[in-house]
Amino acid sequence: MTDKELFETFNRDVYSFCYYMMQRREDAEDLCQETFIRALLADRSSIQDIRRWLIQIAANLCKNSLRRSKAGGIKEKLFSYRHLAAAPHSVEETVEGRELALELSRLYGRLPANIRMVMILRYINGLSQQEIADMIRVPLGTVKSRINKGLSLMRKYISKPSCPLMKGENDDEPIQLGTDGTGHFTKA
Repeated sequence: MTDKELFETFNRDVYSFCYYMMQRREDAEDLCQETFIRALLADRSSIQDIRRWLIQIAANLCKNSLRRSKAGGIKEKLFSYRHLAAAPHSVEETVEGRELALELSRLYGRLPANIRMVMILRYINGLSQQEIADMIRVPLGTVKSRINKGLSLMRKYISKPSCPLMKGENDDEPIQLGTDGTGHFTKA
């Protein structure tokens, strides 16, 4: 795979991961660029799963950046939740998808960094629990625990009356947030 093909194939995945971790477009762009610089300079001949390897580089860069900026705080700017706004059919669906994406992005931003990372790897990047454990070098049980805690926190955030995700079709009935077979969040 050429350097150009590597970038064109995996740029979206790496950027999305960085964005959801950092919650700022500028930080995500910088870390995505740094990820590819490191990848292009490295010997990739023995890498079996390039996508996973790139996400791991990005995860380490994000973790280090969050650690450095923790004292100064991180301004949150939000981005569309790519799976929900992927291919709407009408203007109304586009607006609803963007509103839901905005709120889900805010919810991800409220999670602690270690839980956010596992949730993003699982539900945004679609990695298995075992792949996540291998990538971030923690036991499988820790990954399961963080996913459970993340889902619990998301449910807690969503159950607040002020949360826009609580509005149903007639704005009186709360909606339930679950996951579809692929692990993406859906209205249940």
